[in-house]
Amino acid sequence: MIQPLTIEEIHDYIVAAGSDNHQQFGGSFTGGYYCQQNPLELAYLIHYLQNKSPIKNYLEIGVAAAGTTRILTELLSIENVFLIDDDLHPAIPLARNNNLESLKHNGLFYFFKGNSHSIEVYDWIKTNSYIDGFDFIFVDAEHTTSSVISDINLIKPFASSKALWAFH
Repeated sequence: MIQPLTIEEIHDYIVAAGSDNHQQFGGSFTGGYYCQQNPLELAYLIHYLQNKSPIKNYLEIGVAAAGTTRILTELLSIENVFLIDDDLHPAIPLARNNNLESLKHNGLFYFFKGNSHSIEVYDWIKTNSYIDGFDFIFVDAEHTTSSVISDINLIKPFASSKALWAFH
């Protein structure tokens, strides 16, 4: 178990990790992990999750540079990581590769490159559904109502009964 941190410590960690655009997302500089989250909002989420059971199966839809993924795996106990991304962020592939290579998890790692609304992603999840279900799901892909509803409908059958969902 990772030692719990205060919200302020988590916030400082996120700010120091770097942002995709520090003027838009916050942080002290553009670069590093290229995180695309508001540091304080992400700090509150991580602080809340620290007090939950270790996360066995984490799914993130909409990865971009994987800065959020890397921060989550560094500050939380996450066993298996499952990522879905359309791979349409050509400006940051080096950052994403570095972040993915630096993930801190204890188990499996799967990355589906493609549209989260495709039949291929459903088949990919179904193929890997021997797991106990996703217990933490972070949806940060297309930011439209219809897209978010589609992502929820896609993942809901594969979510554990006690799954925690987060949206950005």
